[in-house]
Amino acid sequence: MEGRLRNATMLDAYKKLTNSIVGFVNSQQKLGRRTQNAIVPRDERVAFVESLKWAFVQNLTLDRLSEASFRLKSGKMLATTESALFSQVMEDDIGIFSLAGQASLEQKAPPRHIGWHQAIYQNQDHGAVLYCHPAAALVMAQKRLLPDMDILTDGNAFLGTAKIIEPDAGAILKNAGEANLLLIPQYGLISTGSNLAEAITRAVIFNRLCEAAAI
Repeated sequence: MEGRLRNATMLDAYKKLTNSIVGFVNSQQKLGRRTQNAIVPRDERVAFVESLKWAFVQNLTLDRLSEASFRLKSGKMLATTESALFSQVMEDDIGIFSLAGQASLEQKAPPRHIGWHQAIYQNQDHGAVLYCHPAAALVMAQKRLLPDMDILTDGNAFLGTAKIIEPDAGAILKNAGEANLLLIPQYGLISTGSNLAEAITRAVIFNRLCEAAAI
């Protein structure tokens, strides 16, 4: 009898501990959501996630190897986390990060190359960054060649300048003010824009030019 009472008491204590842990986790999640909503309205987060899925459909990304972000107010950015998969991205796979340093408001791991994003955002003309891996552009990067940007007259103004650079935040900072497209050998393509949709569209067109160059 005494043993049963002891077991019942231990079980009750365990339930209370479990409930308290669950309650704490839920309160932290609610706090995180409130923080997110205050900085980035949910409709903007949803639009960001949908744009990431669109980039995947366009064959621009290699799931967790690719990254994307867009500039927020007050020195912050909304970006994919280190483990985000473009093929099945959800709201939990994006986070709010500082434009300087590794700080996250939600204790999430930043994208692997967050320093590249931060370097680009030092140029006020850029509102979004897509670091991607379209096949034809990767081939051109490996050969250290750029496609002929003049074969698409209607696209010249929109595409802007493309450059081949080294995988270094300093080189990115130096060239981001002059080029919307940065081709990095052995890494991939960085496409910038005033918003993410523009950066994605720019990457799609640039990759088509790379495909044409291979014909």
